[in-house]
Parts: sequence; structure tokens; C-alpha cells
Amino acid sequence: MSFSLGTTHVPPGPDLVLAAGKTGLEALRAVRADAATRTVPVVFILGSEPDVAAIYRIGANSCIRRPASAEEGASILEHLVSYWLILNVRAPGPLPPRP
Repeated sequence: MSFSLGTTHVPPGPDLVLAAGKTGLEALRAVRADAATRTVPVVFILGSEPDVAAIYRIGANSCIRRPASAEEGASILEHLVSYWLILNVRAPGPLPPRP
């Protein structure tokens, strides 16, 4: 899904990454390591015993609790898309790696 307001340029790659678990941590590290995707927002869905500080250190933009139901999940997804893809202004161009 891509949104473009007032411009014809849409950057390649994902617009938003939802990540969870150990595989999500690997995805988060990969997104942050690649200059082409470094500015893509990553929202981490927390499991039962999250290390929230570590997730933010690695580079997550946001952490949310796991939805209790499919209905709650759909509502959360709608809000995430609204915020990250419509309201949020992303940093222009590739950014240098985090220290």
C-alpha cells in the first residue's frame, strides 16, 4: 500500500513494517541495516515477555501490545495505517546508520 500526497514520487520498498517475535527482531535489524529502508517505520507487536527497551534500541518506531481479538487487531491496523501512512511525515532520503 502506498500513499502519495502532493507528489508523484513514491519510494521503493515497504511503507510500513509490522514485526513480532524473534523473526520480527531479525526483520527489524535488516530494515535498519539497509540504507534504502532505514526510514521505513517499524511497529513491533509485543508478545508475552517483551524486552521493550531492547526493541527500541534496535530501532523500532513503536511497540504495541498484541491484540486480544481479530476485531481489535483490525481496529489497531486501521489506526496504524492512518497514522504511519497518512499523517506521519517521513524523513527525506536515506539516513546514516544508527550508532
